[in-house]
Order: sequence, then structure tokens, then C-alpha cells
Amino acid sequence: MIPPLIYVQIASYRDPELLFTIRDCLAKASKPKNLTFGICWQRDQEETLGEFAEDSRFRIFEIPFERSRGPCWARSKTQALFNNEPFTLQIDSHHRFVENWDGILIEMLSSLQTKGHEKPLLSSYAPAYDPLNDPNNRGSQPLRLLFNGFKPEGPFSICSESMIEFTTMSEPEPAHFLSAHFIFTIGLFCKEVPYDPSLYFFGEEPSLAIRAFTNGYDLFHPHKIIIWHHYGRENNPKHWTDHQRWILRNERSMIRYRQIISEGIDPRVSLLGIFGLGTKRTLKDYEYYSGLNFSMTGSTSKALSNLPPHEINSSQTEIDFNSHINVSWEIVIDFNNVAYNKDIEKYDFFYIGAHSQDEDELIRKDLSGADLKIALKEGKYLLELYSNKIPVTWTVWPYNKILKWEIKTTRPILHTF
Repeated sequence: MIPPLIYVQIASYRDPELLFTIRDCLAKASKPKNLTFGICWQRDQEETLGEFAEDSRFRIFEIPFERSRGPCWARSKTQALFNNEPFTLQIDSHHRFVENWDGILIEMLSSLQTKGHEKPLLSSYAPAYDPLNDPNNRGSQPLRLLFNGFKPEGPFSICSESMIEFTTMSEPEPAHFLSAHFIFTIGLFCKEVPYDPSLYFFGEEPSLAIRAFTNGYDLFHPHKIIIWHHYGRENNPKHWTDHQRWILRNERSMIRYRQIISEGIDPRVSLLGIFGLGTKRTLKDYEYYSGLNFSMTGSTSKALSNLPPHEINSSQTEIDFNSHINVSWEIVIDFNNVAYNKDIEKYDFFYIGAHSQDEDELIRKDLSGADLKIALKEGKYLLELYSNKIPVTWTVWPYNKILKWEIKTTRPILHTF
């Protein structure tokens, strides 16, 4: 019987944590002999692979860091070293592992496959660790990924929250999104969803989630901690701090990302080939599933509330779906047109709201403390909201410390379309 080999992909850029990550990965695995590694080693002259330099389990693409073309390019190099292992784990070069992490992941994936998910994919942001204070203060709860709005350049962004209920969970939960620093799935992923070396960094995770989903992969968040991740890394070199041309690479990358979306919306002509969308599902399927709308750069209320993924509903019409999409609005509140006492210490908060034509309250924020002082000093406040209705008025209503509402100010919103 062929042992269940796991191909561990690591893109490392001048990272002093690389050796510690490899050592911990092997030490915590239940079957370290069943691990193979593919490393894109973007090194400086002082770096070494130590005891793993001649280890037959390691396949190394070695390059001086000055010649690196960025994170996604490096990921594509690790995928190119894949040798048909049954499973693959994609991580960064700064991680720590739980005991028996390999057995836990294989068991999770196999369980999902027995429930009918042909190609399950486990991913999320990992809780944090600090190498200067490890293992103290490691994150104690697994994380799930949440929608965090669309960026002006096109990609949506994600953030995370703790699975506070994880102790009562018996299986991974369905996910909308994925994390590039932790992916575990079948090894075929390396061939079916190859990294686009023309991408740089920003837009990596949104494009990968869409491409994985349209290639038939079902996304899940593990309900247990598997690894920890070192965030921040303020004192460590980054590609974009070493390479002045990163801005140009990023601009080209954003064009590439937008092309993926454009071809999903109008798939008649595809120029991206293997780096484009899959054929098992469509971009519209992903929109219905995630609650995002790429042409409108908006989302459903369910997605905004970070509720579980939608079921794909083939009978749902595009008009019906679009009618539930909330789009982003930015409203400038002009405090120069608001009546209030200049002694701002007398106030508990200022109510700030935006309303539709039929006077529905689309958003309410109670501005207080330092945020209120800054807004009043600057004379304006940027109110951001998502709504499927057009905001037509904004309102500011001061509430003072003797529990009394003062003069309400309502003004029309002048939109530029």
C-alpha cells in the first residue's frame, strides 16, 4: 500500500524562521517520513538550509532574493516541484504545528470525501504565534474568514474572527474564502489550480478562492487548530521593501486579477488559459454561493453579516440575486452644517445616520470619544456603508450627558454617478 504522502509547499523570502518551521513541521508530524517538501528559497548570502540541504525529501528551487519576482511567482515555483503526492499542504515559512497535524488533516479531508465532497479544501488564517515568546501566548481558537469589502483596485478583502464555538463542532465548516498561508487539499490541486506567476501579492487569495471553487473544490475552515502563523514580522525583510519595481508588478497584477473577473462575467473569449477560471462551476455560481457580486462590487446582507455560505441555487434569476446586493457608499458628513455646543465634553455621543428615500435607516453610528473629537476638529466625517437602497439624506443628532437630545440636523446627499 502506498503511504499517504503529503507535499509541503513553502515559499520563503529571506526568512529566519524557515529552518524552525521545517523542524517543527517534521517534529510534530505523526509520520515525518511521509512528508516531501518543495521550497522556493529566495535567500540572502547568510542563509542556510542546515541539516535539510542534502535531505532527499526536499526539492529546492534556489534563487538569490534580488532575482525574485514576488510571492505568487514563488508559489508557482513550489507547485512546479510537485511529484503527484496524494495530498498537498501550502504554508508560509513562519509557522508552528500541533502534534499529529498530518493525521488530523488527512482525517478531516477523508471525512469530507465520504460525505460526497470529491475535492474538499481546508483553509483559513491560522492563529498567531510570536517566535520571541513561543510557545507562550499562542492563539487558542481556530479562525474563520469573513468578507471585508471590495478594494478600489478590484479584489475583495477578507478578515478573520475566532471560532468561539469550536469546542462543540464535530467537523469543518463550509467557507466562502481561503488563506494562501494555509491550504490543505488533494495533490491534484497543484495541477488543476496552478499559481499564476503574473500575479504579485494583492488579489492572490480572492483569485485563488474563485479559481479553486470553479474547478470543483469545496472550501472548508478546519474546526481545530492545526498551525500557528507569525503575523506582522515588522523587522523581517519583505519583497516590496527590497524591490522598488514592486509597484509596477502590483499594477500589472491588478490588471490580471480584473481580467479573471471580466472573463468570468463574459467568458466568450479567454486569454488566461490554465490561469483562468475552471469549468466545473461558473463565476456566477461563486457569486450565488458567496453572496458577492463582482460587476456591482457589492454583497448580500447575508455575506455582510458573515452568515454561513449560500446554497447554489440554479433556479435563482440574476435579477432576483442583484436585487439583494448591497453596494458600497461613502458619505461625507459636513459638521460645519451641524448645530452643536462647542464644548464637546458635554456630549455622550453624536448619532450619525443615513436614510433612503422612504426614510429607512440604512446605517447608524454613535460617534463618541476620540473619534468624535477628531471628526469635529476636522469638520467632517466619512460614513461608509453597504446598502441595496440609495442613501438620500444624512443626519447628525447630538446627545448630551444630561440625557437629552439636542437639535437634529438632516441634509441631502449629493451623489456623483
